[in-house]
Amino acid sequence: MEETKYLGATYIDTVTNGILQDGIIALHRDCIAGIYSKSDFDKAHPGQQSSVQWMNGIIIPGLVNAHCHLELSYLKSRITQHTGLSDFITQVEKLKSADKGHILHCAYEADDEMYQNGIVYVGDVCNTLDAQLVREESKIKYYHFCEVYGIDEQKAEFAYERIKALKACISAPDKSIVPHAPYSVSNKLFSLIEHGKEELVSIHNQESAAEDDMFKNKSGEIVERLVNWGINLDGFEPTGKTSLQSYYDSLPHNERKMFVHNTCTTPDLINAYSHPLNYWCLCPGANLFIENKLPALETFFLQKDNCVVGTDSLASNTELNIIHELKIIFDYLMQHKIQLPALEVFSRLVRFATLNGARFFNCENYLGSIETGKSPGIVLLENGDFNFNYSRIIRLV
Repeated sequence: MEETKYLGATYIDTVTNGILQDGIIALHRDCIAGIYSKSDFDKAHPGQQSSVQWMNGIIIPGLVNAHCHLELSYLKSRITQHTGLSDFITQVEKLKSADKGHILHCAYEADDEMYQNGIVYVGDVCNTLDAQLVREESKIKYYHFCEVYGIDEQKAEFAYERIKALKACISAPDKSIVPHAPYSVSNKLFSLIEHGKEELVSIHNQESAAEDDMFKNKSGEIVERLVNWGINLDGFEPTGKTSLQSYYDSLPHNERKMFVHNTCTTPDLINAYSHPLNYWCLCPGANLFIENKLPALETFFLQKDNCVVGTDSLASNTELNIIHELKIIFDYLMQHKIQLPALEVFSRLVRFATLNGARFFNCENYLGSIETGKSPGIVLLENGDFNFNYSRIIRLV
């Protein structure tokens, strides 16, 4: 019979029941069997202090990476930073590889990097099946966002049939067809996307100012790039509004939606589209890598239950490390003198990357918080403090 393990740490951030100092977690087969303060543990298990594995640092639940592109891992260190979204996309297109073996090798390495960095769940964008074997064999749980794109109205059916075929090849139940971005999906293609009950929606949102330029007056870098690529924009009519205002009603009203990046989403739009089914995914590392600009983080920080965190891909980031993403947000908020103590900011950001993500992906019954009966994964920020400084990330479970 497998014995119960006891893990103790300087602090345990339970997410749902605050931060416990000198706390102890009882684990049986990776499931949490109990959570104790030092004194409560002594009462419940007298004479068993020596069985506790004590660690210096902060224990948190396993992390949810809400947005990634595993299949682009082969582009690590090959993209020039700070060039803007339009040039970034051009670079990705030029460097596309046909070497499936290399793509798969890099995806395996990226999956292992995420696992070692304490990530237990990933919302992964699938444009191809190049990384599917990695997802199937991984110790990490994946949701598959089968991403469709095509701004040419005349090619909408072809684009949709291609992605339907890709989705059918994925045996895992956690999958849905989603639009890539407002600037890459025509109105007709939006209308073709069928959303099954409780299927999740993800869309890249307002990554650059050029996206709003396109919808307001059919101008800007995105329009120029599409025209240079020979894409027919005759069917695209500007709305005179921002992109979010223009496409929002094309999304299903009764399912959870995740808006990703939001680099140029203004505070008034964040507040206007605040809704229990709308989640905002922050990928600050990628924001800086591509546009060298961060979203309205002060406003997003106030969206307590509806912010999640992603790494994006190794094409647009230097590492797949959710704690690194939280550190960027934390430092920004502190530099802008947010009127809250560091511990409270730390705790809320950890919630973004754990319980909020688990709720979006419908797995909060077993992930997202340190509670009895859950198997959320246990992660130690060794020698960590409430400023997201630490010596290393250790995945304990």
